[in-house]
Amino acid sequence: METNFLQYRTNYLYIILVILVFDVITSPFIAFMIIAAVILFLGITAKDQIQIGETSFQGKEKLYLACGL
Repeated sequence: METNFLQYRTNYLYIILVILVFDVITSPFIAFMIIAAVILFLGITAKDQIQIGETSFQGKEKLYLACGL
């Protein structure tokens, strides 16, 4: 009896996880935010400086710029 309960509970967990993953994949807003986060992360971790107009950002300045966005 105990093993059946554990199997049912695991099946419910799998169903909930599949539904959540499907919702994340099909939501355009979440997909856009994931893409924006990846671009932001790559911009911060890049070795080169970020040039906006005549101003260049390096090191902690890039972090402050990312936090402001």
